[in-house]
Amino acid sequence: MTPLVRGGALFTLVLCALGCGRSESASSQTGGLETAAPAPTTPDRLPPGELLEGEERAFGLPLPRDLKLESATKRTVHARGRVKPETLANYLRARVLVQHVEMANRKLIFPKAQLRGDPNRTILRLEVIDEGLTTHLIVRNLMGPPLVEGLTDSQRWEQAGRKPGGALDPHRLE
Repeated sequence: MTPLVRGGALFTLVLCALGCGRSESASSQTGGLETAAPAPTTPDRLPPGELLEGEERAFGLPLPRDLKLESATKRTVHARGRVKPETLANYLRARVLVQHVEMANRKLIFPKAQLRGDPNRTILRLEVIDEGLTTHLIVRNLMGPPLVEGLTDSQRWEQAGRKPGGALDPHRLE
């Protein structure tokens, strides 16, 4: 054993012995002030920095109460609010399954997020954009319309506005 290792071991033993032999209580170390343990969270109170779930939904994803729904189409929902981007990202992480998250300039992207417990396995793209005073959430539904059973290939092409084989049908153009 080298003298340096031996000295380090001796120093550790002395510290342990001094710590074990202490007779002062914790209250005398703090000058008689009692240090309160953090209050446990109760079901009716949120921990600091957490968002409360609201009534609005974006393709099954409950939006936080602090976000205001601005627009919704068949594929995209836009919501904005005065929340921290990190807080919103943590809120979303608790509600979706995602393999990875991409970070860009003032933007956090969940490229292929799936709602926890969703029987339809809807795939969403979530974008959390830091706009300074507000945070913008964009939710995109990456799933196509549900597949209609029992159609032939030519009927599927016709529904898409095309001729069998995929050519555009000039009579179906608007």
